[in-house]
Amino acid sequence: GFGLQFDITNDKISQVTSSYEITADNLSFDAKGLESGQNLATVIVFEDAFNILSHDGGGLGINTDPDRAYVEPVNITLSIDFSEGLTIQELGNAPNNPFMFRTNDRGQEIHLPGYPPTIKADQSKFQTGDDATNVNNGYYYKTVRGLPWGMNLPTTFIYPIEKMPIIMGHLKFQQWAISGGYSFMDWYQPVEGYRNNTRLYVRN
Repeated sequence: GFGLQFDITNDKISQVTSSYEITADNLSFDAKGLESGQNLATVIVFEDAFNILSHDGGGLGINTDPDRAYVEPVNITLSIDFSEGLTIQELGNAPNNPFMFRTNDRGQEIHLPGYPPTIKADQSKFQTGDDATNVNNGYYYKTVRGLPWGMNLPTTFIYPIEKMPIIMGHLKFQQWAISGGYSFMDWYQPVEGYRNNTRLYVRN
């Protein structure tokens, strides 16, 4: 699933409407369309990507295996009405705090590096596996070496094929992440020596 949290309280939003209807039993919403039980205004865009994009039954993902049929993306129209005028400083800068969550386990969230979890996140997941999130130090959703669990890029992204680590397809990504974003800031661009295209999803 995919959601978005703003750094404002629920009373600042009067209504959320969407072209997509969420049907998951493990999610609840208030009369405005905001997720219930949150301390900050939280919008759930969809609860399960497989409900939006049809899966052909082969492989794990959709549009992650170049040998399988391509599925056309679907647009979701989302409208958020605010109860009063807000400045950029009050609302926060885009992309605000977007996150993914596991469909059948709402508490398992993935945010952009440095962005905090919602209060519905299961914090027992932190510091398991390769995660080095430390809530007390404000270190969120990165590994010890600084590799992020999510990214927001200013352009179309050629992502790796299913199960392929990003560092195997985008050859400068690791240096960029470890440097804190100061080295190879254009790591995602089609520059010679930056990519191994055999490990990236390129539509046939």
